[in-house]
Amino acid sequence: RYDKHLSLVMSDLDNFKKINDTYGHTCGDYVLQQIADCISKQLRETDFVARFGGEEFVMLLPETNIKEAVIAMNKLRAYIQQLPLQFNGKTFNVNMSFGVATFEAKDDYNLVFNRADTALYRAKSRGRNQVCAELKKSV
Repeated sequence: RYDKHLSLVMSDLDNFKKINDTYGHTCGDYVLQQIADCISKQLRETDFVARFGGEEFVMLLPETNIKEAVIAMNKLRAYIQQLPLQFNGKTFNVNMSFGVATFEAKDDYNLVFNRADTALYRAKSRGRNQVCAELKKSV
């Protein structure tokens, strides 16, 4: 509407089922809380994050083009990867995969969401723990 950039990010905790199976669902809930807190602290005040389903998070990054969003998500991915999580005396790390898409003129939410989700699927199928942008954009 105002000719400003807006990027949408879909993210997913890699191998989250293994965390639940290994450490239990209480630990899984703890991990989700810690990651949500981490994401909230790492993003700008103008950004928006919400849990979307089991272990997925969706983010809206206003005034952020595709290249800037990929850079920001790679920083977030690296930060999360090195973040030590402790539960019941055990310390472990988690990884996340990210799919990034950007709204263009006349795009509707579903179209952009599907492009971000497709990019997330590509990140996971390429080995996880990475950021992929929608294919229609040059990064």
